[in-house]
Amino acid sequence: MALPDVGPFTLDYSAFRTDVDMMDQNGMTPLMWAAYRTHSVDPTRLLLTFNVSVNLGDKYHKNTALHWAVLAGNTTVISLLLEAGANVDAQNIKGESALDLAKQRKNVWMINHLQEARQAKGYDNPSFLRKLKADKEFRQKVMLGTPFLVIWLVGFIADLN
Repeated sequence: MALPDVGPFTLDYSAFRTDVDMMDQNGMTPLMWAAYRTHSVDPTRLLLTFNVSVNLGDKYHKNTALHWAVLAGNTTVISLLLEAGANVDAQNIKGESALDLAKQRKNVWMINHLQEARQAKGYDNPSFLRKLKADKEFRQKVMLGTPFLVIWLVGFIADLN
């Protein structure tokens, strides 16, 4: 069902019984457009009340709404998306996170807020398992050291008897 053209106004998509996460011909959801084109809080807040997926990537670039907000320099929407639980580490097709895009644009406010969101989720203080999963060099060192640790433990236990 084609939606009527209403210009810059945000539609109440539930009235049309349409999925609010449905992508248009450009592969973007209404939340992505709100993050990219509007610098007002209202359209984004309205869409968030309909439980849109804040971590959905677009069809072509795999940018999330947070990526689009950073690309547009839309600080008001960035704050809303972070409060709604947007994944700060989501990567687009080029492997760039929203923080990477903010660093490319040298926007200090965006960099600080995205780094704070990462720290709040514990990403910058990796646990042993997270580091093991993410760091290839660390994983290789653990794999090389594990047999020696096992042999030492077997010998230590044997000496206890």
